[in-house]
Amino acid sequence: MRAYVVMLLLASTSSALAQTMPANKQRFAPVPFIAPPRAELSAWQLAEWSAHVKKCVRGYGPTRNLVDISIEIGPDGMITGAPKIASPIDSDEFREDVKKVVKRLHQCEPFIVDPYGRVKRSFIQPFTFPPIEFDGEMPATIGAHFKKCWRAPLTGPDVKVELKYNPDGSFAEPPHPLDQDSSPAYSSALAEVIDQLSKCPRLEFSQDKYSQLQRFTWTFRTIESAAADKSKTDVMPIGSDKDRQSGDHQ
Repeated sequence: MRAYVVMLLLASTSSALAQTMPANKQRFAPVPFIAPPRAELSAWQLAEWSAHVKKCVRGYGPTRNLVDISIEIGPDGMITGAPKIASPIDSDEFREDVKKVVKRLHQCEPFIVDPYGRVKRSFIQPFTFPPIEFDGEMPATIGAHFKKCWRAPLTGPDVKVELKYNPDGSFAEPPHPLDQDSSPAYSSALAEVIDQLSKCPRLEFSQDKYSQLQRFTWTFRTIESAAADKSKTDVMPIGSDKDRQSGDHQ
């Protein structure tokens, strides 16, 4: 019964939504997976734990890598010792992501522990932080930019590409397709996306956001596929006729 209560309390934190479709999914920001606390807490304490941790770890990005981390939490709710990283990557980018995650975890201190002081021991708490490519501003900036030069087709396959920009807002490399699809329909849709992107003006952005534009993924969706998700997202793809008429964007 206790395990069932824990799962209910933490269900909303177990969703790790990848931001590979910012044009339609950005409002659903990824959240870390938070395992049930490894301490003897009551149901109401578990509820407070969940609410507290979810609030203080949101917005930990932008990050490029998945970070699996475990911390030791003392009886006073403070982090003790150095965090342990599962499957570390030997790169400056990964180390920077770890710094962001650890900084966010420290903002949760003191963590909620037994308020009656009955539990006198420390416990190890694992967290899993999925990558976040953008902060809250960039998807809207990029979406508004693509509205200037890309028009969503009515039907056909969606096209996901990797994009890399220079500091001046020009493409550092041509768009790189990420879908493994050699069908004529996809080849035609991909060629159309690349052709339209080649006519885009330079992307205007604040230079302190450039690290987010050095490499990211973006999915160009058809009106049909976006409509299929409309009950969940309540938006149309950027560049569609409805979008041009209403001016709405993420």
